[in-house]
Amino acid sequence: MRRGTSLALVLLMVGTAASAAWPQDSPDLDDLRHITTAAPPATVVVWNRPIVTLRATVGHLTPALRARGIEAKLEALPYDELRYRVQAQRAQVGDLQGVMVFVGSRSIFSIVREDLDPLDTPSIEEAGTQAADRLREALDARAEAQRLPVLLRGIAISVGGTLAFVLLLSSILRARHWMLRHVRGMAERRRIHAFGVDVRPYAFAVLEGLARLTTMAFGLFVAYLWLTLVLSEFSYTEPWGTELGHYLTGLLATLGLGALDAMPGAFTVVVIFAVTRLVARTASTFFQARLDWDQLPRL
Repeated sequence: MRRGTSLALVLLMVGTAASAAWPQDSPDLDDLRHITTAAPPATVVVWNRPIVTLRATVGHLTPALRARGIEAKLEALPYDELRYRVQAQRAQVGDLQGVMVFVGSRSIFSIVREDLDPLDTPSIEEAGTQAADRLREALDARAEAQRLPVLLRGIAISVGGTLAFVLLLSSILRARHWMLRHVRGMAERRRIHAFGVDVRPYAFAVLEGLARLTTMAFGLFVAYLWLTLVLSEFSYTEPWGTELGHYLTGLLATLGLGALDAMPGAFTVVVIFAVTRLVARTASTFFQARLDWDQLPRL
């Protein structure tokens, strides 16, 4: 059994480039003893999902050539085989140790020890299992994308989300128009003087800017949610939607933690302001009472 697995590993390493129509780049069996990591790494991407990062140059096959050969092999996989079992199996040829990944009985690619990240510490078996799991998810997503009910559901949800987005955006624009009209009405009715200067135009210009900025922020937030929803409804773009969702939740968590950290300082400022105002009112009342006492007629 080990001999058959070892032979399969050799054939798999040699056949990877052939599947991409580059037979001139295929290594012979002697070249398999020469593995280097000088070339830049390359990531195998299937249905917009990263599967595994290759770092080893096997014979004449650089990581980029190996990755392109694997992607071409998976692209040619028949639809009926997309639901087949994906598994990783360890193999060894002399000092060459690796893991082969199969879809059903079809060998797809191999990972050698030199492909592992030197800064990480997974075993070759763990790396193979992780790659097989990611490949299984990618093939499931590719199979789902070709099912008409799933496609129609994604289109229906996207259309509904788009209509809701348009309605919310329209409401935000109406709210901005109301706020700007309200601010302008206040500017026409009230006068604000400071040191003999009418600061009304400057004060209400700031309020207008804040109103515009607030509505713009709400509009961008709603647009972000709409884009995340639409991308998440289709299997090919689902990773982008997931990434947008993770970024948004991370940002909100950071802002929330920042607000919690700032609460003690903000509470202190509020207490100081309240105490200062209380002292000022007490002093004002005292001096006003003293002034009124001094103005009383003396007997």
